[in-house]
Amino acid sequence: MIDALLEVLVDLKSNEITKYCVDKQEVVAGEQLDWNSLAACQNQLLMAQDHIKDQKLTEFLKKYPHYRYPGQALPNNVIKPLGKCWGRNRIYTLDGKGC
Repeated sequence: MIDALLEVLVDLKSNEITKYCVDKQEVVAGEQLDWNSLAACQNQLLMAQDHIKDQKLTEFLKKYPHYRYPGQALPNNVIKPLGKCWGRNRIYTLDGKGC
């Protein structure tokens, strides 16, 4: 049940999560909201939301590792060829040549 709830909450924004936590709290007539438990509820759901997004990003990077490096991923899943100096310490000469 908790997993299904978290999947629904992944797409919610911060204000919607706050409204959910306020609605979840039971307030007896004449009492105020318990702000500490409200903040804990919101923080727990936001952290779970971040965790799920991080898992999705990790899975994506495992499938397409060339997205880790800027300039390597091109449209239509084409991978830009690496330069001759890629991954090496560059030694510059007066001619501008070298690797």
